[in-house]
Amino acid sequence: MSSELANLVDDDAKLSSHGDKRKESKISNGKVQVKDLQNCKEKQPQLEQREKETEAPFTMNIELNFFWLILVGLSFGTRMWQLTSPKHVIFDEVHFGQFTNFFMRNQFFFDVNPPLGKLIFALTAYFTGYDGQFTFADIGQELGDYEFHVWYLRFVSALLGSLVVPMVYEIIIELGCSHWAAALGAFLATFDNMLVVHSRLIMLDGLLVFFCTASFLCYLKFHKEFSRPFTYKWWIWLVLTGIAVMGAYSTKYTGIFTFLTVGFLTGRDLWKLIGDHSLPGRELTKHVISRTACLVIFPGILYLLQFYIMFAVLSKSGAHDDMMSSAFQASLQGGLAKVTHGQAEEVAYGSQVTLRNTFGKQCWLHSHEHTYPVKYPDGRGSSAQQQVTCYGFKDVNNWWIIKNPKTESLAIEYPPKPVHNGDIIQIVHGVTGRALNSHDVAAPLNPSNQEVSCYIDYNISMPAQNLWKLEIINPDSSNVWKTIHSQVRLIHVNTSQAVKVGFLSKS
Repeated sequence: MSSELANLVDDDAKLSSHGDKRKESKISNGKVQVKDLQNCKEKQPQLEQREKETEAPFTMNIELNFFWLILVGLSFGTRMWQLTSPKHVIFDEVHFGQFTNFFMRNQFFFDVNPPLGKLIFALTAYFTGYDGQFTFADIGQELGDYEFHVWYLRFVSALLGSLVVPMVYEIIIELGCSHWAAALGAFLATFDNMLVVHSRLIMLDGLLVFFCTASFLCYLKFHKEFSRPFTYKWWIWLVLTGIAVMGAYSTKYTGIFTFLTVGFLTGRDLWKLIGDHSLPGRELTKHVISRTACLVIFPGILYLLQFYIMFAVLSKSGAHDDMMSSAFQASLQGGLAKVTHGQAEEVAYGSQVTLRNTFGKQCWLHSHEHTYPVKYPDGRGSSAQQQVTCYGFKDVNNWWIIKNPKTESLAIEYPPKPVHNGDIIQIVHGVTGRALNSHDVAAPLNPSNQEVSCYIDYNISMPAQNLWKLEIINPDSSNVWKTIHSQVRLIHVNTSQAVKVGFLSKS
C-alpha cells in the first residue's frame, strides 16, 4: 500500500515537473515569437528599401477611364474638325482679326476688353509667320490665300475650348458626384451649340470660358487640400487658381465675376479658420497672407504686365490713337509726334493752338462763320453771335491764337513771353479772327448754362466780354502752360464761369 502511494506521488511529481517544463517551453516559445516580430518590424524598412532598389526605373501604374477618353475625343473632334470651314470671315472675327493685324504692324488700337486674349492671338500669328496683311474688312470676306494662317488663329480657340469638357468632368467629380453624373455633364458640354461655335472662331468667348472653368477646377483642387495646408499640392493649386482667375478677367472684364466668386469662397474658408480657436494666430496670418499674395497681388502683377507688353509692342500711331490723350499720342511714332516734332514746349502769347476736351466727349474747341439763330424753335432768343462748338474731328477751324489783351498784335513776341497759370488772356479764332466770348445769354443746348460765342460787333449795347483767366489743372514747378501735357480750364472773367462741353438735355 505504501509502495503504491509512493509510486503515485512519484508519478504526480513527474507529471507536474513535465507540465512545468511544457509551460516553460511555451513561455520561451512566446518570447521567441515576440522577438521575431520585433526583428521583422526592424527589418521591414530595409526590405522595402531593397524592393525599391530592385524595381525597374520609371515605372507607372496607369488607370484608363474610357468614358473620359471618349468624351475628350468627341470634344476635340467637334471643335477641331475642318476649322477653316466656313472659308470666310465670321461675325466678330472682323474685330479680333483686325486687332491681330495691328499687333503685327505695331500700330496702336483701342478696345474695351483687356489685352490677354488679343496677345495670345498675336503671339500665335507671330510664330506662324502671319504678316498681318489680310484685312478682315467685312463679314463674309473670303479667306483666300490666308486660309492657312486663319486656321492657326482659330486653333487657339479650338484647343482651349476642347479642354473645357474634361475640366467639366473633373469639376463634377470634385463636387462629390458619381462618374455617371460627370460623364453626363461633360457630354452636355461637348455638344452645347454655343460652346462649339465660340471654340471654332477667332473670338474671346472660348478663351473666357476656358479660364472661368479652370478657375473653379483649380479652386476645388485647392479646397481638397484644406486639411493639409502649406504642402506642395496646396501651394500648386492655390497659385494655379490665381493664374486662372487672372486669365478670366484679363480676357474679358465680365470675368471679374469669376474673381468675385472665388473671392467669396476663399473668404468663407478664412471665416472657418477664424472660428477655429485651436489655430494659432501666426498660422491664421500665414493663411491670409498666402491667399492674398496668390489670388490678388501676383495675378495683379501679371495683369499689369500684359498692358506693359501691349504698349511696348504697339509703338506706332494707329487708327484709334486719337481717342487717347495728346501726351500719349505724342509718344507714338508718326501721327501727332510728327506734328509736334520741333515745336516749342511752352505756350507763349501769339502761339497757335488747338484745345481738346479731356473729360468725356472726344472733341476740339471749334468755331466757324455760321451764327446762332436769332430765335430758337422753343421761342428763346440768342445773341446771333458766331457759333462755338466742340467738334469731334481734326479741322482747320479748330485752331486758335493766344493773344495778350494788353497788345493788339497776334504775332509771337521775341523773345517769346510764356503764358503762366492765372494769366488773363484772349483767345482768337484763327480763321475768322474773332475772339472767344461769353455773356449772360442762355446756351442753345442747355438754357441753364450761358452761351459761348465768338464776338461780332453789331454796334449795339452788347459789349465784348472776351477776357479769360487761364487755370492750369496740373501745373509743374515753372507754372507755365505746357504744350501737350498741361490740362487747362478757361474761366470767364466777367461771370466766373468755366467753359465746358454741353449736351442736349433729354425731357
